[in-house]
Amino acid sequence: MFTTSFLALHGTSCLRSTAPGAMHGGSRMAATSLPPIGTSSAPSPFAERNRSCIRPWAGSDILRRVQASIPRVRLQGRRSDAAQSCPQSLTMVETVSLTPPGRPAWSRLAARELVGLPMYDWPENRAATDARWDVLRPALRREGFDAPDKLDRTVDPASLWTSPSLLLGETCTYPFATTLAGKVRYVATAVHAAPGCGRGTYRSVIVRRVGGGGTGLPRLAGPSFDRWAVEGRRAANSADSLSGFVALNRDAERLGIALEGRTVKWTGSHQASITAVASAEADFAAVDCVSWHLARRFDAAASCLYVAGWTATRPALPFITARERSGEEVERLRRAITSAIDAVILDDPLAY
Repeated sequence: MFTTSFLALHGTSCLRSTAPGAMHGGSRMAATSLPPIGTSSAPSPFAERNRSCIRPWAGSDILRRVQASIPRVRLQGRRSDAAQSCPQSLTMVETVSLTPPGRPAWSRLAARELVGLPMYDWPENRAATDARWDVLRPALRREGFDAPDKLDRTVDPASLWTSPSLLLGETCTYPFATTLAGKVRYVATAVHAAPGCGRGTYRSVIVRRVGGGGTGLPRLAGPSFDRWAVEGRRAANSADSLSGFVALNRDAERLGIALEGRTVKWTGSHQASITAVASAEADFAAVDCVSWHLARRFDAAASCLYVAGWTATRPALPFITARERSGEEVERLRRAITSAIDAVILDDPLAY
């Protein structure tokens, strides 16, 4: 919710807009140190009691005419020290909601709808990510959503996923099942065309460095790798990555191969894991099949590697929306997405 605040400071009026807070968890911008302001048609008792603090100035008649057209608000909670002392510099604060009528209540927590598709948004692949959004955007608007013109690439994934203004985002399956449980709502799952993907499912390849060429193993229903495929030093993007770390650990355990407790070179991304193996900083890494497909297209380091095995099939990356979305809104999101791109609604997107 944007608010507009009128202040008269030492004989000067100021009209400015303030946003409720920074996306990265920063402190809220405010016109003064007053406590949070709610909405009410009743006059402010605080403003009435402190009317004697108002200092006249040349533009006061203009300001009063502006005030007359603006509903007053009730100040809630305890007054701050500054408010109790009635500073001579402050004459009046009025707040007006600019939230368009008809929007769900949660949307008043943020200035705009937020959309980000960061999971496969490699610099080399951004044109394809933008093209996907160009298809999704009009479909979302037809369903009544205020979809932005462009994707937001300024917000880090963790802030994106938990933002109350999230219209549509994309996350990894393991955080979705763990740290994001109860904090977001599942919408749908995209179907990718990369080798190893199914209808809303994907797998990881286990890549190793070679001196010459190499071929991939058949795509089987279960995990398909031998002990030698995971010998040596390991690289992984992050400990909360299903495709890069968790899935391989679970599959290795089923096959009687111990991976837990080994030293891991944490790289921060699948692309960096590929580079680490290619440059002999590690001996193997698990990389989801979509990222591997992108690497073979865009990254010369992939030509130094071969597929030594596959993990088992698991649910692919989910589209998510803010927890505050209603069931009816989720259904409209699903209609928009499935009408625009190849996507499915999984019965159990957490079955990893």
